[in-house]
Amino acid sequence: MQPFTSATTQPIEISSNEGESVATLEQLESDISNGYRTLETIEFYLQQLFQEKQELEHEEALVRLFDLKEEIHSQLVHRKKEQLTKEMAWTEEQESVYDLQRNLVDDDKNAEHLREMEKILAEREEEIRRLRQSTSDEICTLEEKLKNVERRISEFKENRISKLEELLSQESILQLKKKDHIEDLKQKIDASKVLEIKLIQLKARERLSRLDRLTL
Repeated sequence: MQPFTSATTQPIEISSNEGESVATLEQLESDISNGYRTLETIEFYLQQLFQEKQELEHEEALVRLFDLKEEIHSQLVHRKKEQLTKEMAWTEEQESVYDLQRNLVDDDKNAEHLREMEKILAEREEEIRRLRQSTSDEICTLEEKLKNVERRISEFKENRISKLEELLSQESILQLKKKDHIEDLKQKIDASKVLEIKLIQLKARERLSRLDRLTL
């Protein structure tokens, strides 16, 4: 942001000399023109600050983070439900195999079949163990991702508050400078009006004086 010096109006000395008064009026008109340009620049920066504040309130990056958090959370809930469903199915399957094993044990003729069932059960248990580990790893990964996104959201909010405070401070300074420059412009415009009247009076006096000399 461009720095602005505070406007300070110096007392305007109105000379009885026409030439000096004209020079003073020209300087005032130049100051007034520059003052308007300064006000336009201040207003431009105020508009910029306003837009930045609006962008902070509707920050797209923060919206995307919240969307990502919701997506990961949904995946996590889905995986946990899926894990619970599989656990229940695995438990029922194990119970069925154990029941079949007990029935086979009572029949000596099925000893070979029993060994086959034990082998199948062992393979199935190993498969279940791997699936459990895979699902648990996936859940842990999703939980870590969720924590990371929540941390990023928290940091983003903190930075946004800090940035907003900075913007508000800049806005307050600019508003004060705008007020000072407006007051300065008013005083210079009033002074220019007084000078214009003074110049008219000086010209009128000069003409009357010339007329008086001609009539002598």
